[in-house]
Amino acid sequence: MWPCRKAEVLMQLPERTDQNLLVPMTELQMIYHQENAEIVTKIVQRWRRMKFLSDQDQRRLTCALQ
Repeated sequence: MWPCRKAEVLMQLPERTDQNLLVPMTELQMIYHQENAEIVTKIVQRWRRMKFLSDQDQRRLTCALQ
């Protein structure tokens, strides 16, 4: 037998179903989230004031947004 092609396999699969489950954050997760939000706020304020963002601040902003 020949290997199945993607189109043939896709026709055999059931329809995709998505289910979003909202799960509350733990206390520790909330603390990390709030700390990162404060860092982002400070960096964005400095960025707006100075019209410039240093490489270090760019890295810190990227890390805080992840």
